[in-house]
Amino acid sequence: MAACPTGSLQHRDIPAENCPPIQRDLLKITTEQYEHIFRSRRSVRYFKDKPVPRDLITRLIEISRYSPTGHNNQNLEWIVIDDAEELRHFGDVGLEWMRTTLKERPEFAESMGFSRILKRWDEENYNEIIRNTPALIIVQAPNSAGVGFVDCISALTYFDLASRSVGLGCCLNGFIYLMSTSFAPMKEALKIPENRKAYGFLMVGYPKYTYQRLPPRNPPNITWR
Repeated sequence: MAACPTGSLQHRDIPAENCPPIQRDLLKITTEQYEHIFRSRRSVRYFKDKPVPRDLITRLIEISRYSPTGHNNQNLEWIVIDDAEELRHFGDVGLEWMRTTLKERPEFAESMGFSRILKRWDEENYNEIIRNTPALIIVQAPNSAGVGFVDCISALTYFDLASRSVGLGCCLNGFIYLMSTSFAPMKEALKIPENRKAYGFLMVGYPKYTYQRLPPRNPPNITWR
């Protein structure tokens, strides 16, 4: 049905009205435009003190649900946390985790810069774990999903790229992911069901700074066989 050039075929379980025609004029994006969009994308770590409307986040999640999933299972679930008090609690839990890790695994903690982050908290009252993000997007998959991690990161990549069209910026939060796998207080705070696993955590908000130049990247390491 999706490929029929005359629209003659119908699908018993998928009504044609649920599959709108492709608008070819909207697909006219050149390789140069794609490259510029991807190259100008940055991880945003400083946000304006401005809430993100829920309908805007919902719109971006609607777009992100078209990301690929293993076996086309489409079994991801989303959690959006935009309550300032709950976000601060995540930050507090993160500081506790860093202090504990410094005592128990000092080499790992130092390699991750925990001392510097804690010092900045003590001196500036600035929490680098949650930063000042107005919203945290969490994507979770069933424990049984063989490639649940890939599915979640793919969905957040779609969200990240789409967010730029509405003036938002994003940054993956690896600290919370690490805590979600091993630190009991964060597991309790996240409230993820036992039969699901959260693989992706994305901070989102309005960028505090506007960038004017494209950042450099290492050249690709390609092996042809």
